[in-house]
Amino acid sequence: MWSGLHVKILSAGPSITQVRALDNDMECWVLSDAVRVGTAVAASVGPGIPGAHQTAFANVALLQKAASPVLPSVGWNDHGESMGFMGTTDDIKLRPRSAAITIGGSTVDYCIAGRLGNRVEEAVISAFVESPKDLPLSRAKVKAAAVQWFKAVGKSLPSGVLAAIAQDKQLKTTTEGLSVEYVVDRCASPIKQPDGTLYRCKMMDLAMKPADSAWPNASWNCRSINK
Repeated sequence: MWSGLHVKILSAGPSITQVRALDNDMECWVLSDAVRVGTAVAASVGPGIPGAHQTAFANVALLQKAASPVLPSVGWNDHGESMGFMGTTDDIKLRPRSAAITIGGSTVDYCIAGRLGNRVEEAVISAFVESPKDLPLSRAKVKAAAVQWFKAVGKSLPSGVLAAIAQDKQLKTTTEGLSVEYVVDRCASPIKQPDGTLYRCKMMDLAMKPADSAWPNASWNCRSINK
């Protein structure tokens, strides 16, 4: 709960009050003296959390489905103290796997992660490209998911994101309270293609987080791992 949030009082008591946040339809109990009544049903909640959490990242349910319907919604599971919470799609195949290629096929994914269960600290749309034939479809899927994600969280798509995806260019930018980073990496070992040529597969990651927080620790984030 943060200053300026509009809430409906569901149950008021001398020490605690149950409210529903009208901005995101979430319910919780707060200290009664933290609620300043403005009308019969609305209130402003006093400061209590850092600015980073005054974003969509405090709404786990929204982030779970932010890339849908382009990519499926994800769960939100506790993986223990060292791993935190995470939700990720299964690898989504871009096309049927070629018998001549021994890796798992080109895929796209959506992932969210955080140390605590009540907020997301990173959301990542990613693609693994094992064949140059899959590059156009991979880029199109990542672009479409990015457009849907920013639309879902009510933010403008940052300038340069679509061009970076199309041109395989790295991008770092901060806009509307979000830090956005697009990274393209190549696999260490080439993959033999059906025509006998070798191709160093690509990994594309479009990552978003609150602008005033650090990127998550490598032990539990959603980023691709170079193989």
